[in-house]
Amino acid sequence: MEAIPEALGPMLMTLISEAKAFDVVSYDRDSYTGVLKEVKTHYTESQVWMLQQRAINRILNWIVINAQKKGNLSTAQLQFEEACMRMSRFGSKSKAPGQSYCANRLKMDNFMAEGVQRLYDPDADFIRANYKKNSALLGVRKGNFCERRRYYGRDYVPSGFAKYTGEGQ
Repeated sequence: MEAIPEALGPMLMTLISEAKAFDVVSYDRDSYTGVLKEVKTHYTESQVWMLQQRAINRILNWIVINAQKKGNLSTAQLQFEEACMRMSRFGSKSKAPGQSYCANRLKMDNFMAEGVQRLYDPDADFIRANYKKNSALLGVRKGNFCERRRYYGRDYVPSGFAKYTGEGQ
């Protein structure tokens, strides 16, 4: 995928933000009368979360497929690492990029681990499994330097922290 990390980072940050229900209004032309008809579609919070997971998986899939076609997996891995380091509003790199990578990967992994739409969407579990495979492949170089601690609070939402243990901080 031909996208710079400065653009991918904010896109991924946006995609892991809190899912909120919304309505979409579209217009279809009636086949008999030719009149435009308003069609409202409501997306629940759970459906929106699934759309976000689907989009994240699709982006990582494009990166992996493109890397395999061109034979440059190491470039794709660097692109992914840099994008994770730049998951901020303006895509800028922090003063502790390794720590940013670990913290943002934990947030994204927690977001993708949530089993939304498992009962309603036959592809839901496949999408999450595919994300896990692609993120492991793309994050293999820095993944071993992220020490994670996870815990569940009173609200049973997975949380925790990740600490970068590699060089260069």
